[in-house]
Amino acid sequence: MKNPTYFFSSFRGTLLTHCLTTTMNKNWTDNYHQQANGNTHPDKDYETFQELTAYDCPVNIEKAWKKVDAKLKPASVWPKVFRIAAMLVLAIGLAWVTYENVYNSANELEIVASKDGEILTLPDQSTITLAANAKVSYPETFDETRAIFLTGEAFFAVTKSDKPFIVTTKQGKIEVLGTQFNVKSGKTLDVMVSSGKVSVSSGESQTELIAGERALANGNEVRKFYTYNPNALAWRTGHFKFSNEHLKQALPQLERYYKVKFTSSKSILNCKVTAKFENASFDEVLTTLQSILQVKAKKKGDLIKLSGRGCN
Repeated sequence: MKNPTYFFSSFRGTLLTHCLTTTMNKNWTDNYHQQANGNTHPDKDYETFQELTAYDCPVNIEKAWKKVDAKLKPASVWPKVFRIAAMLVLAIGLAWVTYENVYNSANELEIVASKDGEILTLPDQSTITLAANAKVSYPETFDETRAIFLTGEAFFAVTKSDKPFIVTTKQGKIEVLGTQFNVKSGKTLDVMVSSGKVSVSSGESQTELIAGERALANGNEVRKFYTYNPNALAWRTGHFKFSNEHLKQALPQLERYYKVKFTSSKSILNCKVTAKFENASFDEVLTTLQSILQVKAKKKGDLIKLSGRGCN
């Protein structure tokens, strides 16, 4: 009989080889019996066989090979290349956006008018007259469009050009080619055209205005008016025309231009005034009002107090 250790090792190698190729079967067992017939201790050898086969299990060769094959195959480099390319595109995009924001911010002008207002000349020689505390921003140079952003009130005198002139506010947008118009941006957008033609849009609503027309926009819609307010531009021109107008409506317009504050009784505010002022001094305006309304005026600094019988 061969050395037991040698037989065991040989037997284990044979068993493992068969486990990797096929499940142990009856033919292999019969072959073992034939080999064991020449052994002086077949029963002991068979016991060894039984011990080994007690831990044996069928092997799924196809599944096992797939696992080995997957580990042996070299990993594709394309997924990694795609990831790197995507990261580069993202980095370049972020860099461009950052550059655009920094460049545009550095080349955009923002002006806030003082309480006395401000007159600006734009790169295309158009002019903006800003009312007190109005704010406007625009680029140092115009490209395809002449884009302006406005908060507050301003009067625009736009030079003619093939480039659209666009004024944007929180409530809407005005687009022109060459004209004169007034824009007041507050809770609503108030646009009045002096000459030329403009387009006013707000939300999905849009309308066109010509000289003497006016539009109000609230962020969702635009309403068009055909009545012209002769004093709409008085804050800029100093030209006032009151025709049988209640004093309570006339005084705020005078206050704004002359930067004063009137106080009076309700009865005086009910009085109506018909008068015309063109670049008149405030003293001239005050004298005219006292004469028309038969009231007395007491001036203390910027405060004007009117007293008298008033009107019913």
